[in-house]
Amino acid sequence: MILNTCGAECVVALFSPGNNEFYERKSVKANHHAESLFPLIDMVLSEGGISYQNLTDIAVIIGPGSFTGLRVSLATAQGFELASSVAVHGISLLELQAYSILCASEQTEEDIVAVIESTKADFVYYQVFNNSLIPLTGVHLVPLNEVPQGKILKGSPAIALDTKSIGLYLIYKLSNRLPKTTLAPIYSRFYH
Repeated sequence: MILNTCGAECVVALFSPGNNEFYERKSVKANHHAESLFPLIDMVLSEGGISYQNLTDIAVIIGPGSFTGLRVSLATAQGFELASSVAVHGISLLELQAYSILCASEQTEEDIVAVIESTKADFVYYQVFNNSLIPLTGVHLVPLNEVPQGKILKGSPAIALDTKSIGLYLIYKLSNRLPKTTLAPIYSRFYH
């Protein structure tokens, strides 16, 4: 199952790559994460014919994103983890950007510098990954001119933020035994 509440929309998906089944539901109202999340979870599980007990993995976007949205999905995922044997996997938008760059690139020798705009003008979040998508740095919030050099494709591909792409990245991450991303939220607010 995939939980994405980093923006105004609340998105839940059930992804079973083995039998190519995919179910997705999105909130009707923007910024109603707390009210929308569990009804959406119930809908996708019902459509997929899966019970809570049969979930094996949950991918949850950890940001950068809105404070409230991230708290709702992270608390939900951690609740599932505590109450069952489901494995919870944090995924950042920076990981998804690096994965998009890797997939769009023919050369994979250089390190990848993933960059996401922040809510403050001329500031960005960045993280450096090697060409196997292993993080080489933590997440940094800096002025744009302080981002280190590396493979930042001109016109970098848009972040594959649709839930199917998130599911495919999780499969890539698990099959390549990439390090687990902590469930610590990356808030998009600028604090100085």
